[in-house]
Amino acid sequence: MIKLLRTPLDLYAIRRVFHANDSNRGSFEILVIDDEPFTPEAPLRKHGFNIQSQEDIENIDAVAKFPIVICDIVGVGKKFGSSNEGAHLLAEIRKRFPDKYLITNTGAGTTTRHNKDLRSADIVLSKDVSIDDWVLHLDTALAQVADPVSRWKRIRDRLLLADVPVFSVFELEQAFIRAIKKKDPSTFQKAAERTVLSDAAKEVVGVFAEKALPLVITGLLGASAGT
Repeated sequence: MIKLLRTPLDLYAIRRVFHANDSNRGSFEILVIDDEPFTPEAPLRKHGFNIQSQEDIENIDAVAKFPIVICDIVGVGKKFGSSNEGAHLLAEIRKRFPDKYLITNTGAGTTTRHNKDLRSADIVLSKDVSIDDWVLHLDTALAQVADPVSRWKRIRDRLLLADVPVFSVFELEQAFIRAIKKKDPSTFQKAAERTVLSDAAKEVVGVFAEKALPLVITGLLGASAGT
């Protein structure tokens, strides 16, 4: 018997173009991890950015609800015991949350030993960057995290690197599209539970389904209201 297949859903049909302004920038929370005061925080709040600051974090799940993370390199990540400090912290965040947009905020003290872990960041900015540049880069970050397609492609790339069969990735992608269309995270969560994956891949998908996807949908609704 020939099994009839449904026409695949188009991933790019759920693409969202986010036009950042001071009324919708607050739809997505931004975490700053810095053991010193983050000087741009007050002016960036005036531009509408929703910024929360912490001197350090106790565990990686502390960043779960933040789609954008700005991280210092020196003086943070102490609980993780690595001499690479914040660079190591960024690498660990990237492993657990591939879809996050990570910004390194560096000053004096960054050395070549940090270079490998710094590749986990989407962009590296110096401590003396202007407010104009901060606004530009954060608007770029918001456009990335507000777009479900961009968020999913980061997860998809991680799954393919983990040698998850292409058809399994395709099935998860179809479930992700349906979840976005229905505004119902459980659609993807159920598909993730059914899919046979390695332990590493299952963790990536499970964390995304449980912690990130509900916030992606909530953020889309909030951004729409503020547009």
